[in-house]
Amino acid sequence: MITHSIFSLLTAATLAVAASLAAFAPPPLQTFGDDLAFLKTHTRVVLLADTRTGARVEGGQSFGWVNRALLAAHVADPRFNAYGGEDRFWLGPEGGQFGLYFAKGDPYDLAHWKVPAALDTEPYPVEAQAALRVSFTKRMAITNHAGTRFDLELHRTVRLLPAAEAA
Repeated sequence: MITHSIFSLLTAATLAVAASLAAFAPPPLQTFGDDLAFLKTHTRVVLLADTRTGARVEGGQSFGWVNRALLAAHVADPRFNAYGGEDRFWLGPEGGQFGLYFAKGDPYDLAHWKVPAALDTEPYPVEAQAALRVSFTKRMAITNHAGTRFDLELHRTVRLLPAAEAA
């Protein structure tokens, strides 16, 4: 009788723990195709593909992170928008006398921390595009906490590697 009661308690406890852990189960894995379909409904997408071989990366697991809730809301936060992806362009320092994320005279606290729009929400215009590569150019001005203005021009090229080169 005592053994049966202990077994019943352990079984009930195990089931309770399993049920609570199920609530924290990771979301199902997204494929690149899933992310692509979602992004196409919310933004302009540039998809690179090898037109000679027909190779495209769509069926495999997505290794990027897409903040689906933020993109679907279509509302920009005035301080920071973590859209996701592995391609974020970031400059530093964030804080301190030469920090880029605090306006001149503002205190160093979270309420005043703001990612410059050029690094956060402004688009990077496509300069050139082909099947295997796309190039962007962005002119921007960023002023640091000391009041120094930086005029920058960013050139970025993303290209699809041939399978042999990627290996």
